[in-house]
Amino acid sequence: MERQLRELWALYAFSQALYAIQDLEQLLQLAMEQVTALLEVESAAILLLDETRQELYFKVAEHLHSGVEQRLRKVRFPVPLQSRGRILGVVDAVNKRHCPFDAEDVRLLEAFGNPLAGV
Repeated sequence: MERQLRELWALYAFSQALYAIQDLEQLLQLAMEQVTALLEVESAAILLLDETRQELYFKVAEHLHSGVEQRLRKVRFPVPLQSRGRILGVVDAVNKRHCPFDAEDVRLLEAFGNPLAGV
């Protein structure tokens, strides 16, 4: 119950920020700070798709450092950023601290990612 209340409050605050914050970088950073705190992960990032090169590149990362970059392939949890049927990139959570990722984590990442795909 406590987790759900924290998530609801964070999503409410984030929805308010979507309208109040005009700077995209600041908005993306806020989203990753919230994801990192709520999921209790080592880091979180938004990677966007370069359609020409068919590669993902980091747009925003919270608490990402060289040690995490080296382990990205081991304990990642990416959720697609989609808009109108197109994949724009992913919201990626890395190295959950206390338990494995679960369906609630997917729901939460989608709740943060879906509005961002429309920005």
